[in-house]
Amino acid sequence: MPGPPPIRPELRRRALVTERWRTIPRHPVRSAPAWPIDHTPPSSAELELWESLWQLPPATVWHEQHLARLVARHVMHTILVEGRDPSTRLLAEVRRGEEALLLTPAALARARILVDDDDQAAGPVAPPIELTRRRRLMAVDPITPKKKKAAPSG
Repeated sequence: MPGPPPIRPELRRRALVTERWRTIPRHPVRSAPAWPIDHTPPSSAELELWESLWQLPPATVWHEQHLARLVARHVMHTILVEGRDPSTRLLAEVRRGEEALLLTPAALARARILVDDDDQAAGPVAPPIELTRRRRLMAVDPITPKKKKAAPSG
């Protein structure tokens, strides 16, 4: 039996994906907003983490979507987790917050977001190296060829 007919190219899963990847700058243009939670003044550790998070690439998206309160809540949870003996529920909440705020490479990929590599573009670019099978193996485990033993004459 020859099997099922091939799927037409226009119906393949990859052809159905119409979403485009978005590129965001490595260094956000806007600075951190004011602490959004009025009834809870931030500690010095929270303020330090708040400022550092708003310097990350996903901060561009946070500004656009007005996520300052969500980032503030993530900051408070992260500081609690970094304290002594955090609960597993709190650890899970921080992990979910990292995913929701696009702080992991996997979350950025799922959201189809690329970070602009403007820093690398300025530096010299080395030409690509063609790795043959032998060269690839030598890069991992260089083996010197063994000398063949001479056949006994006799």
